[in-house]
Amino acid sequence: MATPDFATHYHLAGRPPFLNLSDLDGEELLVVLAELDELGRRGAHHRPFGLPYISLRRRTEAVLRERFIAVGVRPERTAPHYFVLGESRWFAGLGRDTDEVRVPLTSFPADQTSITFPDSFVAMNLVPHLDDGSGDESWREQVYRVDQLDEVIATHGIPNPPGQDAFTDWRTWPAITFIEIQLWCDGPIGPHLAAAASPT
Repeated sequence: MATPDFATHYHLAGRPPFLNLSDLDGEELLVVLAELDELGRRGAHHRPFGLPYISLRRRTEAVLRERFIAVGVRPERTAPHYFVLGESRWFAGLGRDTDEVRVPLTSFPADQTSITFPDSFVAMNLVPHLDDGSGDESWREQVYRVDQLDEVIATHGIPNPPGQDAFTDWRTWPAITFIEIQLWCDGPIGPHLAAAASPT
């Protein structure tokens, strides 16, 4: 299977890309979570945002970062920016009219880019056990370097679950959805961050 030469960051339509909940705290976080909750009620997205999600996300990111450091790197950020390898119809379907930013893989610095199979929530094994039925779970609790991408694909393939209409309960989502790429610095996406921060 050919390795895609790009990664995609998906974000809600009408909102800038790379708005990272992990960069927020206190009242600012609560305001954004309330906005996301309202958008969810309107059907704009199907993701379970909320304080339990934030708690699990931060625990997952702490383990993810710790395991990435263990391979001998120094991530610049406490929490990464997230991408999927190539594209994912399934992930795009989590939002209504989802927007995307595609970044060439050559833009990702080796010492600031990690990979998990599948997404880090499942891979870091802090969510209720999800079984894809294959019997192979060698990817659990593994964080890979970007230069191991071909090896990961050769071993596990590239997931490609179909898009679906019913996303209402995350417990019905497929366990294996995509290969996730985590960017632990801002440099490669600096222009997007600057545009998001500029007044409109």
